[in-house]
Amino acid sequence: MNLSSLRISLLVGVAGAAGAVSRYLVSLLGVHSASVFPWPTLTVNVIGCFLLAFLFFSERLTGRWSEQVRIALSAGFLGSFTTFSAWSVETVMLWKQELQWMAGAYLLLSIGAGWFMAGLGYWSAGRDNVRYRQHREVES
Repeated sequence: MNLSSLRISLLVGVAGAAGAVSRYLVSLLGVHSASVFPWPTLTVNVIGCFLLAFLFFSERLTGRWSEQVRIALSAGFLGSFTTFSAWSVETVMLWKQELQWMAGAYLLLSIGAGWFMAGLGYWSAGRDNVRYRQHREVES
């Protein structure tokens, strides 16, 4: 790893820490909410979509900010703040490149696979919880 790569890696790490803390702070806004809807997550995802797209597509920022700063903000801060923003911008980029079928497939596959894996994780945790409870009863 050369010095430039090390510097970018450190910038990404520092920005990532700031993004993670920011996401946590936003999540605290929903702690006392009576709603079961995940407003804090939706909030960070929507904000992240806007910020990543703005950062990626803004010609003004491209000229003013170094590539290192843009990488730190996109991969670091926004990468830990949300990954949904990257998915959304990638879908827009496919559409912009006139790959509408691929953008649609990516969208459907991402949502479908995301729901499937979340369901699989939920199911797996439930099975593990049953085994754990049984194990605790045997030990008692």
